[in-house]
Amino acid sequence: MSQTNQLATVIVPAFNAERTIADTLTSVELQRYRPIELIVIDDGSTDGTAEKCAAWAASNRNSSLTYRYVRKPNGGLGSARNAGIAASKGRYIQFLDSDDLIHPDKIERTIATMIADGSKIGVCQVEYISYNYKTENLAEQRATPNEYSYTDLSTPYIASIRWDAHHPVYDREVLDCVGGFRENLAVGQGFEWVARCRCKKFKTSFLPFRYYYYRQAVPGRLTSSNARRIASNRLYIIIYIERLLRAHHSRNHDELVALIEYTLRTSY
Repeated sequence: MSQTNQLATVIVPAFNAERTIADTLTSVELQRYRPIELIVIDDGSTDGTAEKCAAWAASNRNSSLTYRYVRKPNGGLGSARNAGIAASKGRYIQFLDSDDLIHPDKIERTIATMIADGSKIGVCQVEYISYNYKTENLAEQRATPNEYSYTDLSTPYIASIRWDAHHPVYDREVLDCVGGFRENLAVGQGFEWVARCRCKKFKTSFLPFRYYYYRQAVPGRLTSSNARRIASNRLYIIIYIERLLRAHHSRNHDELVALIEYTLRTSY
């Protein structure tokens, strides 16, 4: 892309992420897009997360990448993301969990597609990786196309596609319109936020490539493991989503069914 690129902000919420945070930040440094603002929100970590971030920052100085570390009292994933939004300055926003990675092409190609399409959200697909995945493989690996591509958002099939809050790149306008994450939800904060995005019907680009790397079986994620609270909140979210869609006069039965099914499967 050209030298007139607008600032992209990557928000990384972190809680006790000393084992993975350096790799996550490196995957941002490897992005071919510039300029980037990288913000780590330390959500009250009690391990060596702060020290790992400081060591990474000391060894990765790049004039076209602005790095900020913000520490706050523990409040959960939604609270950390909201703090990152408040601190951000970018036109484009990417959420990135502190144990996940993004492909070097992700931000550049997503924003280029959004500009070409005139869209406000750019959604990619997800590659599931092991806990021991090495960051050095990321730069060498070619992003793998998914088995399908996306064209018409109005079709039931496209409406049923599921995506989480941290997969896309968002135009700032989306966050200004939708607002922050609901911190009172024990689980489902990201899912509920995405549902509000979808109800606003922003034009969305879907990239048929796996640019987001989700690390599986990682202890310490900013999510809840209490089964009773999860079940209770899922039920609340199902009811909430149904009312939200009805309030927006959605007549797309496939979308409602897909959202409810996804709520039953997800735990954050």
